[in-house]
Amino acid sequence: MRAPSDSLSPLGEREWNLPFAESASTRYVSAMSTLAEIQEAITHLGKDEKAALSLWLESQSAPAMTAVDEERLLRSLDEAIRDVDTSKGVPLEEVRKLVASWAAK
Repeated sequence: MRAPSDSLSPLGEREWNLPFAESASTRYVSAMSTLAEIQEAITHLGKDEKAALSLWLESQSAPAMTAVDEERLLRSLDEAIRDVDTSKGVPLEEVRKLVASWAAK
């Protein structure tokens, strides 16, 4: 590792003279600027890295909800709000007991 330079970064930290790291970092950022470049970089990943990337990408997308599912959900939420407003809801303590019994199973 090279010695630090006499200059300080904008944050007041000592800057290191590492031209390779600088150029590698710059290349990495610019190399990942388009979909085609990302796809090319993926071809260089190992099997495990590709699997991990695939799982991560899947986790980034929201599950698709059909119009029918969305309508059903909204009707159910409206009904729940009406039940709470008319005191037909389940008391919080009872809900806690139910959840605890479900968790114990």
